[in-house]
Amino acid sequence: MARSRASAAAAGARATWHVRIQAGLTALFFLIIVGLSATILSIAGARTSDMVREASFHYVNEASKRAVGRTVELIAPIQALLSTLAASTSFRWLESPAQAHELLPVFRAALAQLPQLYSIYVGFDDGSWLQLANLDNVPRQQLDEMRPPPRAIFRATIIVVNAGQRQTTRRVFLGPSGEVLEERDDADDRYDPRTRTWFADAHDPEAGPITDIYMSYYLKAPLYTVRAPLGTGVNGVIAADVLLTDLNSALHDARVGKTGVVFLFDDQDRLVAHPRMAELMRTAAAGGGETLAVPRLQDLGTADQLSIVDNWKKTGRSSYEATVRGRDLVVSFEEVPLHFATPTYLAVIAPEDEFFQDIQAMRLQTMVAAVAAVVLTIPFVWWLGHAVSRQVRALAQDNERIRRFEIDEHPWQGSHIREIDELGRSAVMMKTALSAFGRYVPKQLVRQLIESGERPELGGTRREITILFTDIRGFSTIADAQEPEKLMRYMSRYLAAVTDEIMRHEGTVDKFIGDAVMAFWNAPTPDDDHAAKACAAALACRKRIAELNREFAAEGWPAFRTRFGLHLGEAIVGNVGSSERMSYTAMGSSVNIAARLEQLNKEYGTEILVSEALRARVGERFAFRRVGDVVPKGLSHPIGVFELRDVR
Repeated sequence: MARSRASAAAAGARATWHVRIQAGLTALFFLIIVGLSATILSIAGARTSDMVREASFHYVNEASKRAVGRTVELIAPIQALLSTLAASTSFRWLESPAQAHELLPVFRAALAQLPQLYSIYVGFDDGSWLQLANLDNVPRQQLDEMRPPPRAIFRATIIVVNAGQRQTTRRVFLGPSGEVLEERDDADDRYDPRTRTWFADAHDPEAGPITDIYMSYYLKAPLYTVRAPLGTGVNGVIAADVLLTDLNSALHDARVGKTGVVFLFDDQDRLVAHPRMAELMRTAAAGGGETLAVPRLQDLGTADQLSIVDNWKKTGRSSYEATVRGRDLVVSFEEVPLHFATPTYLAVIAPEDEFFQDIQAMRLQTMVAAVAAVVLTIPFVWWLGHAVSRQVRALAQDNERIRRFEIDEHPWQGSHIREIDELGRSAVMMKTALSAFGRYVPKQLVRQLIESGERPELGGTRREITILFTDIRGFSTIADAQEPEKLMRYMSRYLAAVTDEIMRHEGTVDKFIGDAVMAFWNAPTPDDDHAAKACAAALACRKRIAELNREFAAEGWPAFRTRFGLHLGEAIVGNVGSSERMSYTAMGSSVNIAARLEQLNKEYGTEILVSEALRARVGERFAFRRVGDVVPKGLSHPIGVFELRDVR
């Protein structure tokens, strides 16, 4: 007996403990998502250190390959082009300027194909020489010294040797299509290609296709020359210059992390490319003259990179970790696979902690994304629980009303949950039967059903906005005098211009009312600076319409003289209409005031009128002129009216 009473008490206790479907589903989902997210994050963070090391080495090695690839992409096509041209039969000793001019189209095509080239040229063992330089790639200082004529794109330098006699060096400036713009004799007539580095040993089998770094004769800048001996029985060399600055530019965007560095150097510890190359070259060139102005590793001013290079020379390891001044670095070295006269290497040095920061940032982003997913999904689960709970609650209320004999005539709306839908249909059948029965029940015993549940209703919210109304003065007269088709075209251009300026100043175009435009600011997106933007938009519209009217006048169309009215105040903003068709708009007395201000321009002979409320908000930023007071329809007190003149 005692056991039976205990069981009954326990059952009663269980019956008094309840949880709502909506809260239960949300809590269960939250616990599941949080548990899964915590598990995933803990697993992902278990091997963070190994991931950092692997990722950093992979990233640095990939950056090294990309940088080497950029260097090869810069120079290899030049070698291929020069080899092709060297095999051509077009190149002979230059005995006349006309013969040199015949070769210029070939060189122009080469420079067009390889825009990275500063110049391309050919020299012969009799001292004759032809060079075509792209002026776009000439440094500004040297370009100012050249004083090229307007429209000049190329400069050709011609040295002709006729019957063993060298003629004066000739400078020819060419236009975009190769037309000759100007010819002049060069006062410096000492250049002899046979004495230059690129020519002297070009036919030596031991010499490579790329010279060592040397100083340009004319530019006074360090460069490489890619060359190829002519293979047509003529003792000559065709060559092209690659400035160290161009090589440095090719690696300019090859950065690794925030403080990582990528640079090129050769076996003689000369820096070929470095992020600080321009600064280092200015320092190295401070001596002037033709001294080779190429910075060295020692010029970097820091022992970090120099010690890493020294360690690489000793160990020969291409990729490793190094610790310098307590900071772990990831280092990669790779030889550039080109036939440089001196072996050239690319170095990539990046702090490992920056990669760790990236992964930490990724972990943080993952955590934030997980939290965001939970936060963003909870409303959906809450809504789902609410939907199920509402249907169950409605069925419970229906049953209670049936118990009280309060029968409604609303049909069951159905449910996507089968069990709930079956319960609802059963309740409908029961109500139908009871409703028929209710016809026989005395009327005084039948109660009026109070409809339960909420139906969605259209409406809006009250908020402060700035409203703009525009109208074209005398539009009816213009419309009556013009053809409808032309009127539509010009109105479209006008409305497009006004709309463009309003949207450019972040306004919302509400509607077009014939030739009028209604717009407002601070809805649907909040904007603390909405008043100033509305004023700026009105001024911009006025300026844009003035430009448009000048176009209209040139086309024989009458000008559109536009009036503007602006007001700042509260309005109801939201959806109005029906369940089948809605419109997002603003309603209220503030809208009427803005429309009234636009009309007042007729009386005051102005273009842009604003209310005192708007002027008070932005009076320090714009120039206004008070024109009077007016009592708008619907208000019992006057408001100040001001003309918006311009930006203060």
